[in-house]
Amino acid sequence: MSDPRFVGPIDRLLYLRTLPQLQGIATRDLTALSRQAEEVVLRRGDLVLREGEPVDRFFVIVSGQVAVFSHGREIVSCGSGENVGIIPALSRVEPNFEARAATEGVALVFELDAIVAALEENFRLLQNLLRNVASYHLQIMPRIVAGSSRVPWTGEAVSLPKRSLDAVERLVLLRRGNIFRNLGLEALMLMATSMRQERWTGGTELWRPGETADHLLVILEGEVECRLPDGGTFEAGRGYPLGNLETLARGERWYTPVARTDVTTLRGNHEALFDVLEDDFDVAMDFLAAVAAGAMKAVETLAERSVQGAPASMTISSP
Repeated sequence: MSDPRFVGPIDRLLYLRTLPQLQGIATRDLTALSRQAEEVVLRRGDLVLREGEPVDRFFVIVSGQVAVFSHGREIVSCGSGENVGIIPALSRVEPNFEARAATEGVALVFELDAIVAALEENFRLLQNLLRNVASYHLQIMPRIVAGSSRVPWTGEAVSLPKRSLDAVERLVLLRRGNIFRNLGLEALMLMATSMRQERWTGGTELWRPGETADHLLVILEGEVECRLPDGGTFEAGRGYPLGNLETLARGERWYTPVARTDVTTLRGNHEALFDVLEDDFDVAMDFLAAVAAGAMKAVETLAERSVQGAPASMTISSP
């Protein structure tokens, strides 16, 4: 086998420019990022990610295949242009799965500290990464969501007044959810004030598959039945951010949410939030960690389904 490594820094730079996470990044910044990478040759069976250990670096695959395993079963296959390890690294959660090279190949290895420094200098890169992590989570959802009941806000229901909630009341409710809990008061207040309260009568379709995802709906009250294209369904209740992932990923709707009862929601998008994230890097990293943690939980659920004997035929790419 001939040596598969790059022959020079220009080749590495050109390769990085093809990656979706790096679209729109200035050549100067991309050049600096490429210098942070260590080029490694992977041999079949090489351990890339170890279960139960903190992840402080990640791999961008240039050639070959890397397989992610849980309990001896392959749950994710990663190929050229895809990442291995970035989700657990960003989420600050130790993985309950491992990754090994399935074939010979080449990868670029980035230390997490170097990437965090690059994110602080370039908000466009952070935005791309947020959208990419959301897209990855979105790939997994059709395999794990059917039959589930998603009600993030536990405990007693809040009695909503007949009037529209003010900004402080919205802020208090939004803090009950994992995604927005650690945003900080300024970011959360901007999110709360930018959202519009809406009411839907029972039987109303909130949107249909294929429509552009330009907003999310946080359920304040009521129940929604979400109908999947394959005939399956899942239930969504208080606190669930309907459409959050596809809105963040700038994707399309992929299921039909139907109000089972009268439903009250807050409509919003992430653009107002991004204005705050750009000005407060610590808040931005907390939000990125929360989004990555959600993706990690989805991978763990996929692994559990695999152990239970659920079909694992659909290939899921790494972000």
